[in-house]
Amino acid sequence: RGGSGRAGPCQAVLRSETQSPRRHPPHVRSACARAAPAPRPRSQPGYRRERLRPTVLQSSGSDDSTRDAGGTGKQTVVILPGFFNSAQLYEGMAAELRARGHRVLVVPIYVSEWVQTVLGSSFTFYLRKLQATVEEALAEQPDGYKVTLVAHSAGGWIARLYLGQERYDGHVYGGVAKVSTLVTLGSPHYSLEEYPFGRIAEKRQGEAEDLGEDEKGSSIRFCNKLYPGSFHPSVRYLSVCGNCVKGSPDFPKLQRQSIAEWFAFSSYQATCGRGEVHGDGVCPLESALLEDSEQLILPLVQHAPSTSMDLPWYGDEKVIPDWAEAVGL
Repeated sequence: RGGSGRAGPCQAVLRSETQSPRRHPPHVRSACARAAPAPRPRSQPGYRRERLRPTVLQSSGSDDSTRDAGGTGKQTVVILPGFFNSAQLYEGMAAELRARGHRVLVVPIYVSEWVQTVLGSSFTFYLRKLQATVEEALAEQPDGYKVTLVAHSAGGWIARLYLGQERYDGHVYGGVAKVSTLVTLGSPHYSLEEYPFGRIAEKRQGEAEDLGEDEKGSSIRFCNKLYPGSFHPSVRYLSVCGNCVKGSPDFPKLQRQSIAEWFAFSSYQATCGRGEVHGDGVCPLESALLEDSEQLILPLVQHAPSTSMDLPWYGDEKVIPDWAEAVGL
């Protein structure tokens, strides 16, 4: 979609097909990930966040399968919460999209439900709720109608599991037949999962026997092995990531920006193996930009609401138009 003539590399959707991976599966590295200047924090003089007009490359255009039963072009949207978030966090996002005329449902996830995944359980609890929510969304729509998924953080790669047609923990979801568009917001599609607190290998059953040990013990690696990149041609993929902070290994001083940089370093390093890169404060750019997807980088947008940085997140009413309009929402 048309951006201003002054749009720089961080204001456009960027793609690269020549970059090779370091330690994780093949993925896209953007120019911003390599050389973006550190954003100016709000506490410094001259801070001003400019509203962006998304520029989308290789737009797939409109799709009649997303129009509602009345043929108005309004979409039915299902929002997928991120890791250790509940549905409540997304009430504002849902309200903003409803104000735009769309029907919106949020997968009813509770914070307490995530605990089991830290202890080695699969993400079946989430996928079953997602499946039920999509079925509810389609209940009053004609045959062939498809929904738009808006997935935050871990919800992005969980959505890719839902699209898949292979057995995951003994069940096939096959959501690809019911989804027209997948928008991911700060989703770590590629992650080393080298968390400071460690990680317990998952215990899943009823899957293909030829899977490797990595795929058997990690749902992210299972997803990237069986459904790499923008795997399903019938689905439009848009991966979005904020670019608000570069990680720093320096022990934080008593300033919010310093704390944010230190936290980002730890999070980025656990995800992509390098801490001094750019991202949304939790997810590094190079992990969020799904291979072969349409891609959008939003300067000065953070991963989730926080007190460490006085910046908007993906669900802020001022940020939602930047990614929503890129897919006709």
